[in-house]
Amino acid sequence: MNLAVIQGLELVLPLLTIPYTIRIVGLDKVGLIAFSYALVGYFGILIGYGFNLTATKQISQNKYSIQNQRKVFSEVLLGKLFLVVVSIFIFLCILLISKEVRSEKALFTISLINAFILNLIPYYYFQGIQDLKYTTRLSAVLKTLSTIALFIFLKKESDYLVILILPLISNVILFIVTHILMARKYKIYFVKTEKQDVVRQMRSGFYIFLSQIKITFFSNFNVLIVGLMLGNNAVGIFSSAEKIIRVLSSIQIPIVSALFPYFSKKIIEDKIESYKQINRIARFGSLGYFIICGMVFIFAPLIAEIMFGSMVEEISTVIRIMVFIPVFVFANNLYGTQFLLNLGRDKKFTINLMFAAIFNVLMVIPLTRFFWVYGTGVSVLLTEILVYILMHYFAWRAHQSHRTLKD
Repeated sequence: MNLAVIQGLELVLPLLTIPYTIRIVGLDKVGLIAFSYALVGYFGILIGYGFNLTATKQISQNKYSIQNQRKVFSEVLLGKLFLVVVSIFIFLCILLISKEVRSEKALFTISLINAFILNLIPYYYFQGIQDLKYTTRLSAVLKTLSTIALFIFLKKESDYLVILILPLISNVILFIVTHILMARKYKIYFVKTEKQDVVRQMRSGFYIFLSQIKITFFSNFNVLIVGLMLGNNAVGIFSSAEKIIRVLSSIQIPIVSALFPYFSKKIIEDKIESYKQINRIARFGSLGYFIICGMVFIFAPLIAEIMFGSMVEEISTVIRIMVFIPVFVFANNLYGTQFLLNLGRDKKFTINLMFAAIFNVLMVIPLTRFFWVYGTGVSVLLTEILVYILMHYFAWRAHQSHRTLKD
């Protein structure tokens, strides 16, 4: 089956379930679920830590060494399990101090378990060996079955936990199958690992971990602020619009996932040519993205009416405010993740993102207070533009320094 068709299917399926979900459980419950995902997202960032990039790079660079791959796999697994234990402790503390979380503890617990399982699936290994066909196809099949099951089992508002349980089941199956596949086909399994090796592995991912916090502040933190300041209904409006933006942003995922291991090798061979290639991809890719996002801007009210059926004006306005964010996300990934990280400029990359995260925190609270969810959307847009300016500038500076050295 063509991988592009499967990846397209993964983008389309959520668009089928969103209208049905909102009409059955309402915007308040959708907002509550979005709030739980936002909170649990912090644990996902903690467990993911940065391994999905650092381990991908290590696997790619040790593509023909099974022993080294086993070592990387074992170190990453132990590191993640340690972070799962830390996450459980923090979550129990939240349960003790928050009545809101306790009142929906089943919902938050299922969300947390889902985050654990999702972050223990070894996607990084398959990205590193540049063989994603098995995981991509299985994921597409499971998503399709989960979508069908949603229409079967979600019949009334009180069934809202089904929305969380079905993805959990899919991720558990994917977790089991990917580990069996690694052991049987690729001969990758857990081997005895020294404590200092796990610590070293975690240190190597530290700056990537800090950079992932930026993503949390761009999405999860904003949803939490909307929930705390404006309530679940406002979260429903903002998260509904954000789903459209995420679908647009996810178009690039297959491309950037394939590019990272490629540029991790290419930059070692020729840094100047790598920058030129990234520039070309950025120009043509951003132009195509801009056209697609422009069409969504024009038809935002129609999209909101078809997809959500209520609060159309509010949701379509938020969509229009944030609709060009995917263009900047795409460019930021190229100049930041693909170039600066592969170049070894981890600290510069992280400082840029932390600066942008602080900017977002300072902007989102007053903008949300005075301009409702529209202000939240503006804060996200301005922050992503700031990231683009910083990433492009420091990538250009690094390129200029390499040109000077070559001359």
